[in-house]
Amino acid sequence: MSLFNYNPSLEFIFRHSTKLIFGIGAIRELTTELNTLGARRALLITDTGIVRSGLAATVRAALKDHCVGVFSEVPANSSLTAVQQGVTAARGMGADSVVLLGGGSVMDTGKCIATLLRTGGLDIRDHLSLNQLEGPVAPMIAVPTTAGTGSEVSYGAVVRDPERNTKMVFADHFIAPNTAILDPHMTEGMPPWLTAATGMDAMTHDIEAYASLQGEPISDALALHSLQIIAQYLPACVDNGHDLTARGQMQLAACMAAIAFNNAILGLTHAMAHALGGRYGIHHGTANALFLPHVMRFNLETVPERYAILAEALGVDTRGMSTLDAGRTAADAVAALTRRLALPERLRDISGVDIATLPSLAEAAMIDACLITNPRLVTDPGEILSVYQQAW
Repeated sequence: MSLFNYNPSLEFIFRHSTKLIFGIGAIRELTTELNTLGARRALLITDTGIVRSGLAATVRAALKDHCVGVFSEVPANSSLTAVQQGVTAARGMGADSVVLLGGGSVMDTGKCIATLLRTGGLDIRDHLSLNQLEGPVAPMIAVPTTAGTGSEVSYGAVVRDPERNTKMVFADHFIAPNTAILDPHMTEGMPPWLTAATGMDAMTHDIEAYASLQGEPISDALALHSLQIIAQYLPACVDNGHDLTARGQMQLAACMAAIAFNNAILGLTHAMAHALGGRYGIHHGTANALFLPHVMRFNLETVPERYAILAEALGVDTRGMSTLDAGRTAADAVAALTRRLALPERLRDISGVDIATLPSLAEAAMIDACLITNPRLVTDPGEILSVYQQAW
């Protein structure tokens, strides 16, 4: 199967603006990078779990006198309230920059705080339109403690509105962090379930980017190589969280996956996960892992060649198979990996989710921006409902 079946009229724009620093002990570059950005008074943004783990103290020590304080009130799913509290704290401390230490929720909260520090106000909803900012936001350095979301290089932020039980997507190229420091030590303490869930988030980014209607050669290359790395190293990370080689490879894979989807965008899996997370606060990576094989089967007949190539990247021997059968094995391989990692395989296995809400979840997913680039056209929420029901 050819990897290079592109339309002769192919045209695209590829973006990547975040400086990457990778390596064990790379956290020591923090102050140098802040000085390069002209920043002197950084607010460290994190969550209470990272404070308890001791990582926040390690990073604060690395920041030296550049740190004006710590804001750690970031919930598991970023919220409007957390953003408002964080920007108030940043202004009160006279911060001119932010350092984001954590997973996707911390990153998304920090991006919103950096935006409001530069633009004024307290309500990030004033900036929800796509690419409407007039210039750079406050300087940001991202230090991920998970390997999955890729938020350290992405230009998007997902913020939960608890009053409406929805997740809002804020996207602007100016909100991508200036620098991302990928230090495997920062992910070493992740528990196995979080390692698995965030890793499957990255895998979903790869698979949806590669099948996206907006895919192109550069995003394809990043997605395929990232997928190969995840298939090899994610189980090793879950089995032995102190394997820094595996941890580092997963950081790189998650970063590559994010750069791929920044350009190719995503699909129905993310639309469904956003709807579920908005209503129930379910961990995003867990939701993606659960829905991904079902969405792949839904899309299969539209992009069988793409899925067949993904099957090979996942390590499946597809010799002698038809293209359709080979593509089907990609979905089967994802489902098998989810089982291997002990993540929920059925929606009914997640406490609190009510089957009666599936129609309203389908309606919410129908208006999610990620649906635009899904390879199979979806014109009716009933089609999404059928996938929710299959996942139930």
